[in-house]
Amino acid sequence: MPDFGIYAGDTSKTIYVRLRDSTTGLSKTGLAFGDANATASYVLPLAVDQPITLATLASPSASWATGGFVEVDAVTAKGLYRLDLPNAAIASGDFTIINIEFDNVIEESLEIPLHTRKVNAIEVGGTTQTAGDVPAALALIPQSGGTTTWNATALAAIQTEADASLTSYAGPTKAEMDTAHGLLATEAKQDIIDTNVDDIETAIALVPQSGGTTTWNATALAAIQTEADASLTSYAGPTKAEMDTAHGLLATEAKQDIIDTNVDDIETAIALVPQSGGTTTWNATALAAIQTASNDAMVVLQLDHLLHIADTGSTTVASIIGKIVADDGDFGTFTPSTDSLNILSQTLAGVPQSTGTTSWNATALAAIQTEADASLTSYAGPTKAEMDTAHGLLATEAKQDIIDTNVDDIETAIALVPQSGGTTTWNATALAAIQTEADASLTSYAGPTKAEMDTAHGLLATPAQVNTQVLDVFTVDTFAEPTKGLPPATTTLANKIGFNYKAWRNRSTSTSSVYSLYNDDATTVDHDAAVSDDTTTAERSEMTDGP
Repeated sequence: MPDFGIYAGDTSKTIYVRLRDSTTGLSKTGLAFGDANATASYVLPLAVDQPITLATLASPSASWATGGFVEVDAVTAKGLYRLDLPNAAIASGDFTIINIEFDNVIEESLEIPLHTRKVNAIEVGGTTQTAGDVPAALALIPQSGGTTTWNATALAAIQTEADASLTSYAGPTKAEMDTAHGLLATEAKQDIIDTNVDDIETAIALVPQSGGTTTWNATALAAIQTEADASLTSYAGPTKAEMDTAHGLLATEAKQDIIDTNVDDIETAIALVPQSGGTTTWNATALAAIQTASNDAMVVLQLDHLLHIADTGSTTVASIIGKIVADDGDFGTFTPSTDSLNILSQTLAGVPQSTGTTSWNATALAAIQTEADASLTSYAGPTKAEMDTAHGLLATEAKQDIIDTNVDDIETAIALVPQSGGTTTWNATALAAIQTEADASLTSYAGPTKAEMDTAHGLLATPAQVNTQVLDVFTVDTFAEPTKGLPPATTTLANKIGFNYKAWRNRSTSTSSVYSLYNDDATTVDHDAAVSDDTTTAERSEMTDGP
């Protein structure tokens, strides 16, 4: 949540917002206040949405204007826009919500905290002070220069407190003072104490007194002197033995030499660290450690499996590698023995090409022959009577000649078809059935005239035309992306390709439990799937309809 340092009730305030393209997600440049469908509004706590009328600004540094909207810089600050808030949008409350919408731009809602200025009432002498009273009261407090005098009320309160403290103070007796004094060790210590006492007395002489002078009143002075005597009497300074022990802890010349040697070693080590100038070489130990750490990181991410290490695991679901090798993005479903490029290449090599140079492999050829045998066996040709009737319908000798030629061609072609026995001769049963059917068909057959044949032949597509149409399907025709819904298990090849392209192109997100695939607007979830990861197996279930 951005914090622009705005207080509730402020006026003439400006915020900045970054707007992004709804398709690419990148920063959106070139927006202006007058664009079609450009809207803005604000919402205060427990209030209804209020519109903000966008207005133009001469430049990003122009004076504030309510609703002012301008792009900061399309080159150095891509997608950043200035918005001048209406005063009503920050008039009260703990926060305000700012909404901005443009065509082809991700809708933005910014929650902006509104701070509260805290002004506490202060009591001086039992009276609540206003903001103006505080400076006046402070002016009456004695300063370090001793030039300011307390007001009468404050002075009386201080004197009362001092009198009560002095009255209740029970100082030590003379006997107690004598006993404590006997504990002082040496004349040198006494000199130190005397010096401290002198300093204290000098400092006390500078402290403003209750009477407003630099001299203590008698009562206060007596109390202070009594306290000072008690403190000096109870002071037990260190003995000579204690001082000698403490002195022995100080570094000797030998210890200092050790410290100097350590500093030299540190400087030598620092000299081996590569500098910003790139001129220093790592020592072998540091270099080996860095290389080991880098190698370990590559192993964790399985980047070493790309070239150096044989892969025994699986690529993360929906990773780029996973999407390339598997239609569901799961590398775990990829089988090298059937799905590898080498296997696909070998399979394609066995498919007859448009040039007619590739031969079918034995398995495919046997399957085709089996299909052909089944079709010929089930064929029920016309009877002789049917053939005779059909023959009677022939109009001219020329048509009969055409039919005879066609029959000869058919017989020649049939002689070349492999038979169920694996020879070029039909078996007796199949041959009899075919001949009977052929006789019936020829008898009833009313063939087209030459003109009809020529017309029909002219309508046939040439191989080049067929190739052009097929090529158009791949390079010219376009297909809409699959719509929102449950992806079916059985569907068309176009749909399968479309789902793959949609998964590769469109925006997707993945939380710890749900993988979501969006449609082209990058906002609506078209499909989702449950995901899980127990640190051993990452799993994504089948795609379902989006929410």
